[in-house]
Amino acid sequence: MSATGDKKPKPRWWVPYWLIQMVLAIVFWTISYYFLNFSFLVTLTGLTFTLIFIGILYFVRSKQSNWLKTYWIILTISIIAIGVFSALFFNVPLERVIPATALTLLATVFGYYIRVRPNIKINRNMYVGLGVFVLGFVLWSFLTISLNVTGIRRLIDQTIPDEILALVTLILCYIAGGFIGDLVGKRRDYRIPLYP
Repeated sequence: MSATGDKKPKPRWWVPYWLIQMVLAIVFWTISYYFLNFSFLVTLTGLTFTLIFIGILYFVRSKQSNWLKTYWIILTISIIAIGVFSALFFNVPLERVIPATALTLLATVFGYYIRVRPNIKINRNMYVGLGVFVLGFVLWSFLTISLNVTGIRRLIDQTIPDEILALVTLILCYIAGGFIGDLVGKRRDYRIPLYP
């Protein structure tokens, strides 16, 4: 055993947990704005509260050794509070608030499960899934914006319809995101980051 005990050095591609949360928050609220028709005010307010929440969690973790229990309690209460707040003050229809809140709570339950009962297969699937849907979407957005800015899309439009181009590039970016997610997970031995 080394002088440092069993503690392993951070992998070269180690990413702080709080940074992952911030990226996911930005992606979530961006999708809500463009695809769920959230107003700009709701999106900006939601993103602001989410980032403040992440900051509070980081503070709690830095002050308490047993911070995960507090984390899950605060997270659950905050999800429900945001749903109620959206319905009462931003007049978001209940048919949107209830499914969104339920899906978020379901994702929270899944997150709690992979924390208390870690499994390398589940962890690998999560890394690949995050790579596909988060990194893949970011790559696709960047590619789409680049094609529009450079004018290449107008040239391609003459031979390839917009729908086909969007579908093909989306699939390719999703595949690339999945491979990158798996590569990052492999570098981390498919461990979930527990600390910021």
